[in-house]
Amino acid sequence: MKISDQHPAGFGVKEQELVHSLLALPHKIIRHHNIPGLANLVLHELASDNLFHMKKAVYLADNPDFDHLIGVAGFSNDERHLYEGDLWGDVCKMAESMSGSSYNKSVQSYLRSSLRAKNIDFHNKAEIEQLGNDMGLVQPQFLAWDMKHGNHGLLLFEHDNPTSFDVLKHKMLANAVALLSLCPIF
Repeated sequence: MKISDQHPAGFGVKEQELVHSLLALPHKIIRHHNIPGLANLVLHELASDNLFHMKKAVYLADNPDFDHLIGVAGFSNDERHLYEGDLWGDVCKMAESMSGSSYNKSVQSYLRSSLRAKNIDFHNKAEIEQLGNDMGLVQPQFLAWDMKHGNHGLLLFEHDNPTSFDVLKHKMLANAVALLSLCPIF
């Protein structure tokens, strides 16, 4: 039996593909670290059907020192047709296409006062749900994490199929969102 034919307990082909895609992502980020719009590519990969099946996703960065909550990247499945193809094949072209999407432009134009500077807890469900609704998400879920230099990341998302999002996938996504912190914000 080949190693590739062995499945760890509970890990089928889909789970193996998910793990493989997640483990490859840091290498892609490092290889393309200087591409403007890299966060768009990473968010698109996380939202893809290969990983976490998101209908919409919004990545925000909160900087309490400068009192900013800024939209960094947005993904909408409704606009996926604008940038079909090999996501990492021609990253400059793909990043440019994603920058042109109306949902991403809307997210990137988002700017308001920092939630953390106002001592609003990122786990305040009502505040975060309202923020998600403002971003066009119907039933927003969210993950928050600490970033470098006292900044904080916030991912708001809505699933294509909420029933397929199990505890394991949620834990994996909770760790994978930190990869967005490796992307420059410009």
